[in-house]
Amino acid sequence: MGVALLADIHWNDATLMRVDWGEIKKPGDEEETKRQEMADGVAKTEFDRTWDHHAAVRANRQLANMLQAQGLNEDAARFAFRAQILQRKIFWKQRDVDKWFLLSWPDTVIACGASSLPISSSSLCAR
Repeated sequence: MGVALLADIHWNDATLMRVDWGEIKKPGDEEETKRQEMADGVAKTEFDRTWDHHAAVRANRQLANMLQAQGLNEDAARFAFRAQILQRKIFWKQRDVDKWFLLSWPDTVIACGASSLPISSSSLCAR
């Protein structure tokens, strides 16, 4: 299966409406984050893996922005969400718990229900 690397593409005025975006689960940049080796067979370093994650975040965000600009809001939201999940992984790897939590708390509120607000550290999702 081939993949397309989409990070930092200059889309110009490309029409994205003719693509069935529901069939495309994620950009190739995100698949690249799972590979353990570079294209030449050399093992990836921690820097390489972090770079791949940043490229995957950019690819998802840029694609989401282009899709939204063309009115494909549902598909745009899906790719924007994927970017947020990947960004959360970067913050976790960097041990930046504050930023990780800021990206994670909306999911916790949704999972726990709005009735659990205000959130206290001792009763997160406790009912």
